[in-house]
Amino acid sequence: VGVFVAAPVRDSASGRVIGVVRLRIPLKQLDPFVANYADDGRNYFLVDQQGTVFVSSLPNLLNQPATEAFSNFAQLQAIGQPIVALETLRINRSPQVLAVAPVQAGNWQIALSTDQDIAFASTRQLFWTFLIGLGVTAVAVGGIAAYFAQRGTKRILETTAAVEKMGQGDLSTRVAVAGEDE
Repeated sequence: VGVFVAAPVRDSASGRVIGVVRLRIPLKQLDPFVANYADDGRNYFLVDQQGTVFVSSLPNLLNQPATEAFSNFAQLQAIGQPIVALETLRINRSPQVLAVAPVQAGNWQIALSTDQDIAFASTRQLFWTFLIGLGVTAVAVGGIAAYFAQRGTKRILETTAAVEKMGQGDLSTRVAVAGEDE
């Protein structure tokens, strides 16, 4: 079993077709090209126009309908354009980000899936980085504001305490002059 690819050979002067180059690639030779994608929570599938998986990182899906892996695959395949969707891999019920795109060199499609935890890990990491940064900023601004508020009101509180003592009859109370605003 293999994939057949054909391309016309044209005369450069007239543009007429003078021949056809035909190539057959055994399916076993396709695996090394796409196998680099399949690691830690990622899978690949090559699906023919009937919806049958003919190359996959999951061996139990070979020669099975792609709907065995993803229930909505037929609808995604019918769109005929590259599309990304959130799906559930039926085999292990894990939520996946599924990308499906037609291959221009043939009447088949390639589907790549990644666990949602892996696909959205950078988003979660960015969220926590933003949240921690926001918290640190809030604490730092709050600390600076508290320092300046305490520094600005310290002399007023000391003067108020001295006036209260004077009001209670202790006329020997004094306020040390430290600036010109007292």
